Amino acid sequence: MVAVSMNISAIIVAALVAFVIRWLWYSPLLFGTPWQRLSGISKTDLEKAWKRGMVKTFIADLILCVITASVLELFLGLTRAAGAGQGMQIGFFLWLGFVATTTFRRLLWEMKPLTLWFLDNAFHLIACLVMGAILGAW
Repeated sequence: MVAVSMNISAIIVAALVAFVIRWLWYSPLLFGTPWQRLSGISKTDLEKAWKRGMVKTFIADLILCVITASVLELFLGLTRAAGAGQGMQIGFFLWLGFVATTTFRRLLWEMKPLTLWFLDNAFHLIACLVMGAILGAW
């Protein structure tokens, strides 16, 4: 196997940026209200979640962002991609091959609206592109 060096600083920055994008994307400022409606989550459900402690959820989400950025960094190293543009290309193809297809399968079996898939996957695509650009440029 080829040895690939990982840039921890770039991974952390990319993960934090993706985390902030997710926070904004699903907030009432952007798409939180339509997402809530399409997901079938009531205001009461959200209030209960906050009372249970959303801090753990946010920490888990941040850890998942770090994992995603780390895997993307690994792919950039394996493909010897350099620069923001190539980082975005790798991010796009990872999104297309793994995220878009996996989430679409869930959509088929859970019978959720197609609009929800587009809303969620627009976020995932943007996050993969931004993380790819950051990691590629670093």
